[in-house]
Amino acid sequence: MTASTPGAPAENADPLAIPAGATLLHIGAPKTGSTALQSAASKLRPQLVENGVVYPLRGLNHQRGTSYLIGRTAEAWGGAHAKEEWWHQLRAAIAAAGDSRRLVSFEVICEADIDAVRNVRAQMEGDVHVAIVVRSFASLLPSMWQQWLKTGYAGSLDTFLENALAEAPVVSIPGSDAFHQRDGHGLVERWCEVFGAENVTVVVLPNGGPSPLFPAFESMLGLPPGLLASAPVDGQEANRGMTVPEAAFALEVNQYLEREGAARQDLRHLLWMGSYDRMLARRVPPAGEERLALPEWARDACERAGRHLIEDITSAGARVVGDVAALAEVPRTMANDALAPAPEVDTAVAVETLTGMFGAATRRLRAAAEATPAAPPPAAPRLARVASRDLARELARRARRKARRALRLGGR
Repeated sequence: MTASTPGAPAENADPLAIPAGATLLHIGAPKTGSTALQSAASKLRPQLVENGVVYPLRGLNHQRGTSYLIGRTAEAWGGAHAKEEWWHQLRAAIAAAGDSRRLVSFEVICEADIDAVRNVRAQMEGDVHVAIVVRSFASLLPSMWQQWLKTGYAGSLDTFLENALAEAPVVSIPGSDAFHQRDGHGLVERWCEVFGAENVTVVVLPNGGPSPLFPAFESMLGLPPGLLASAPVDGQEANRGMTVPEAAFALEVNQYLEREGAARQDLRHLLWMGSYDRMLARRVPPAGEERLALPEWARDACERAGRHLIEDITSAGARVVGDVAALAEVPRTMANDALAPAPEVDTAVAVETLTGMFGAATRRLRAAAEATPAAPPPAAPRLARVASRDLARELARRARRKARRALRLGGR
């Protein structure tokens, strides 16, 4: 990666840089810094343009348009498929970028099978390069379980790992299956086969030390070093991992709510967007509080899966940033019973989760009230809807009836 003057377009001298006018398609994998990358790119759109890079449209990522290309459905859309019009909007924005480099990013694209990858290549016009970011399974899998936990999942980490590693060395993660081989291809192999190995770059995240994520994307896009890291980051975007006590508490809450029959959409809204987001953003764990890690019993299976992924990368011939050996490492484990329910819960954990849930519920009620149409005005009396001649006749009739009644009462 070469240095360049901040604020000025970088020369296309870096061997990682894609050509001007090309598109860099970032496909994931999930839980490898995708949110941080997308947040930085979305906040720095004007600065990217100044340096010859376009991050199309206005949202955080390109979920909708790219989901159509891979035939994806989503719970957020009621289980429906992505709409074709979403892809047309994204494609038009990509085309409008002219000679600028483009960054298109959504971490779930990597779930595509070989037929979907071919469709991506057929639909995306021009010069397209693919970026894949990976990390060791020993760190990825607990992070994936935690993501499920945040959305209300009530299964234990052991159950999640047993399912994910059931066919080791192939890792299968339901709902985020980046490493499947149901089409007979590995993750990197299928993208290299369709796009060409020379157009696929794999960024390997280390198990410690500085991350090469931002520098690698700055090099590929010809951006000044340090630009992506200059984007402001708030607590939620920092997306820190749960500690063991936090995860144990969340698991207890989720299991209780499951027994009570809580609706899936309510869990997603009140827990993920309420309780746990607030807890992770607001609570500062005390020094020494144990971080979530791989249980010791899963070490060997994760090492085998990592070696299998290394073989996929090297045999496919993709460009690599970082040390692929890190993918088979298990840097840290925790005791097999670490997530057993604690006899006591830190007050800050309880307060932040309850406050977050209250805030999410309040927002939902307020939104529902604002969306409810105003009640129609009461219907006008029937007399207001009759012709004036009929109205006069009706009034006279009622007056005569009242007069006769008055006379009868007076006679008594």
